[in-house]
Amino acid sequence: MIDLSASAPLMIVSFSLDPSKQADFDRFYHHQFLPKLLSISPEIKNIARYQADSPATDNAVAGQYLTIYELANSEALKQADKIFERTGFAEELVQFRQWKESALTNFSRTNYQPIYEHERRVYNGHFGRCPMLFFSSEIKVQDADAFRQWYQLSYLPRLMADVPTLSGCRRYAVCSNAGVEAASDKTNKEKSVQYITVMESVDELTLSHSIERMAVPHRSIENEGMQKWLDSAVSFTATNTFRPIFCLPE
Repeated sequence: MIDLSASAPLMIVSFSLDPSKQADFDRFYHHQFLPKLLSISPEIKNIARYQADSPATDNAVAGQYLTIYELANSEALKQADKIFERTGFAEELVQFRQWKESALTNFSRTNYQPIYEHERRVYNGHFGRCPMLFFSSEIKVQDADAFRQWYQLSYLPRLMADVPTLSGCRRYAVCSNAGVEAASDKTNKEKSVQYITVMESVDELTLSHSIERMAVPHRSIENEGMQKWLDSAVSFTATNTFRPIFCLPE
């Protein structure tokens, strides 16, 4: 098992964007907002931005775009909410809030701690300009430990062995001690915990082949086991593939 002490926690911003305003927003976001934020925030190691390959649906991650901030360490998580309030960042923040009101929907910002990493690692680092399969789930609190044991000690290692075209696999848990209401059923009062699993491949074609190999016949036992967990312990799932569209440092 890989030592996670050096693995970076994440701050992930997700939103959808009015296509008619994408060019102007991207110019501001890529070349003003994000570079300035990185320059004044030692808590942030790097920033990567991704676009979904398909529109958000009930079975896809909400938000057409992800901005993934890799943070320096767990201590940096304590400053995450204050990063955007730094002196010298007021002008960019005002402009972003204007964009948020006029062009962005499905906005969210969530912090995550790493809890699992496969030994096979992407050659140029986490979120290193590679397309990824992004799987989000909510696990019922009473089943979270049992699911983790099966998923991280059995399912993911076997998956990585069966799919050698995957360059890396990591899992993160939301940074919160409180359960969240299942997104799939707002009347369901059972508490659950949010997780994400990220699987990267070297390019989009290789990622597509990797996803196909996840369903090969000899993996039927693992996939049937996953379906049983989905039916009993998982209160919500969402998945999508994302391609990189921007990265800092350059």
